[in-house]
Amino acid sequence: MKRNVGKIKRENSISLIFSLIFLCLFIITLISINLGFFQKTDEFVNSYFSTSFNAFLVNFYLIISFIFDPLSVIVICFILSTLLFFKKLKKEALFLMASSLLGGILIFVVKELVQRVRPENLYEFGFSFPSGHATISIILFCNLIYFSSRYTKKNYFYSILAFSMVLLFLVDFSRIYIGVHWFSDIVGGIFLGLFTFLCTIYLFEN
Repeated sequence: MKRNVGKIKRENSISLIFSLIFLCLFIITLISINLGFFQKTDEFVNSYFSTSFNAFLVNFYLIISFIFDPLSVIVICFILSTLLFFKKLKKEALFLMASSLLGGILIFVVKELVQRVRPENLYEFGFSFPSGHATISIILFCNLIYFSSRYTKKNYFYSILAFSMVLLFLVDFSRIYIGVHWFSDIVGGIFLGLFTFLCTIYLFEN
């Protein structure tokens, strides 16, 4: 029992340390944007994809963006949390709901505080930083990976891990390809999502 308690404490410490690392990386990204360090990279990436227009890919990535809209993902997490609750996995249900809601709140608050202008595009308006899609999809798929590592066999876990990584890439890439985000918005969203997920783990395990 003592070894189990010690292992849990070590895991909690690791979660806390990495959550603080990703929070620092998020803050550094924001400061770098304000100082103009990302400007050339953002403009280059945006201009590159604006010249490689493909109607099929645009429609495909618009569908991906619609499915993984932050509000849609929060609804999905609510449905999954309800299913977990009735499966007697109450702690896991609360964890999933708490992490997605916290992510949604942070996305809204940071966007309103930073008020970064989006690239000119035909599809979306509102503030740009951080990417809500990048943030909330990280939270969703990290939860999926986290639960599968605990409750599924290894071969299923690796399949779920690969599936999650592919979808994460598609979600993040879709936001750049259709021109609704700067590259640095995606980077900031990834860091914010990882911070939120690991911070929630730490809070729940303690």
